Amino acid sequence: SWMNDTMLTFSTPGDYSLLMVTANDNGCIDSTSMEFTVYGTPEANAGDDLVICPGTFAELDGSESTGGLYYNWSPSGLFANPTAEEPEALFSSTTWIVLEYATDFCADIDSVLVTVVDDLNLVAGPDTAICTRSAVQLFTTYDNINDDVDIIWLTGDYLN
Repeated sequence: SWMNDTMLTFSTPGDYSLLMVTANDNGCIDSTSMEFTVYGTPEANAGDDLVICPGTFAELDGSESTGGLYYNWSPSGLFANPTAEEPEALFSSTTWIVLEYATDFCADIDSVLVTVVDDLNLVAGPDTAICTRSAVQLFTTYDNINDDVDIIWLTGDYLN
């Protein structure tokens, strides 16, 4: 038996019919029906968090989202196309990005953190002059680089 304002929950998408029959104490009966569609809930997946350098573009990836039709990335002002599956944006500071992935009736959201790291400050040392067949010690200094960084000197054909 149902009461007014009965709530129903459906876990499977599909088209459903609901028939409601009522009777009063005098034996009078009435019925009504209702047709409705239950849509599947999309699952948004904004991808993995990203770490980028200042002034570089980051490509976000919503391609692992399922069950929806429309993408909406926000804040939308960061993107040339905020409705793309894999939009690009230029980030100047660390930003939370939200992806809303939707059908015409249902939506889901997910977020991704785009972390903008500090500018690197790598200094190769002063220019110097030496004679052929002489060795020179190369020194470098750096700021804003953690200690597990590899520094590679590219010297062309001049280094043996």
